[in-house]
Order: sequence, then C-alpha cells, then structure tokens
Amino acid sequence: AERQRTPGASVDSSNVDESTTVELERPVITDADIKFEKRDKQSNREYQLKKNTLGLQHQKNSAFSDTSFIRKRTETLLEATASFLNDSIDVVDCGESYASFKKKDFDWLLDAWGRSGQRDAANMAVALLNRMEELRDASTCAVKISPDVRTYTKVINVISRSGRQTAGEEAEAVLERMIKYSHSIESSDVNLTANTIIYTYVADAYTRSHSPRSPENAQRIVDTMEQLRFNGDPEVRPTARAWNSVILAWSHWEGRAQGEASGAERAEACLKVME
Repeated sequence: AERQRTPGASVDSSNVDESTTVELERPVITDADIKFEKRDKQSNREYQLKKNTLGLQHQKNSAFSDTSFIRKRTETLLEATASFLNDSIDVVDCGESYASFKKKDFDWLLDAWGRSGQRDAANMAVALLNRMEELRDASTCAVKISPDVRTYTKVINVISRSGRQTAGEEAEAVLERMIKYSHSIESSDVNLTANTIIYTYVADAYTRSHSPRSPENAQRIVDTMEQLRFNGDPEVRPTARAWNSVILAWSHWEGRAQGEASGAERAEACLKVME
C-alpha cells in the first residue's frame, strides 16, 4: 500500500544500506493539482510559441546579439541613472528626466545578457536589478521602474546560465530579496508573487552550478514548492521540469559515503514520484 508523502520532506539516506533501493512516498494528487497541471501544460505551449516568436525577432534584431552594443547600452543606462540619483538627494518627483528611464529598457537588457554567453553576464544583470531597486526606493513614481516577478525571474535566469559554482546561492538570494520586499509593503500595483517558474529557475541554478551540495539544494527548492502547494498556494507546483533539475543534479552527484544511497538511486526515487 502506498503511503502519503509528507510535504516538503526529502530523502534521508544516511542509514540506507548500499543494496537498498530508495523510494519516495508519492504526494496526494488532488483535483486542484490536476487542474494546475493542465494549466501548466497550456502555459508551456504558449511559452514555447512565444519563445519561438521572440527568437525570430531577436535574430532579426542584430543589436540583440551584439555584445559590444549590449555592454555599452548597459553602461550608459547605469551611468545616466546614477547621475540622476546623485542629483536627486531628496524624494525624486515624476519629471521628464525620470520619464526617460523605462522598465522595458532594463528588461530588454536582462534578456540580452541572458543570451550573451558572457562571463560577466550575471554581474551585469544584478547591477541592473540593483539600479532598478534604487530607483524604486528613491522615487514617488516607483511603479514605473519597480522590478516585478518577471524582472527577478530574468535575473535568476541569467545567474543560472552562468554555471558558476555559487549560482544556486546567488539565485536563491535574489528570490529571497523579492519575497522580503513583497512582505514589507501593504499593497502594490507590482506583481511580486513567487511562482512555479521562478522557483524552478532557482532549482536550475543549483543544478547547473555543479557544486558539491547542488543536488540536495535543488531537492530542497522542489520540496519547498511541494510544501507551498500543500499549504494551498495557487501559484506554485513542482512540475516535471523542476523534478528533472533535481534528477539531473543527483545523476551527476559523486558525494556518496559508505552506507548512503548513490546519486543514481536518489535520482530514480525522484523519478518514481513523477510517475
């Protein structure tokens, strides 16, 4: 008989014999989960269509693939906004100078850095996010520049693609600062609700980092998603992509100690949960 899995719990294989097959208890599937899964599949189809469309647009836009242009445009925007902030020691009003800075300019650059393949792409993305937050906090017109959940997701995506060993921790730190700010304000016109996509990107960041603890951290992120789902959060569900990140991380894991389950066994246990 199958047992119900405790939400948020990961595999404890510290006392597992080498010959033992690790099994994860399957979560209870509710009608809400089935509905969410259908919505997720539809969202994936829409995302792929949008991605293909944007891909064609980016191919036509030579500036998008010109890293020199991207770098120069980023530096110019950071310099202009820094000068603007330095000249506005008091509360910034909604003047013409402020109106010249657009959120879409920041978002465009974040997308560009995500595709650039440059070693400092993550640093540039974080610099852009830092400046957006500074403009948000300094101005009564904050809503015009305020980073939203899509902006934070773009930054995490750039960090994830960097593949550096600290990518997971850096990506999770960006997620945490978004959540912290969302809790610090009573209401806002800006969407800062953490969702399935942003959590999945954080799990991806841990997996791509190939750090010694990346598998357990990726597992922890998906367990958090499972806990949020169990608590009734309508925006978060651990999808196949999220689980695939965990499985990939465990499949490359070589940190097995005597008496512990191997990475392959843990990956197989995660696969059974998905089935």
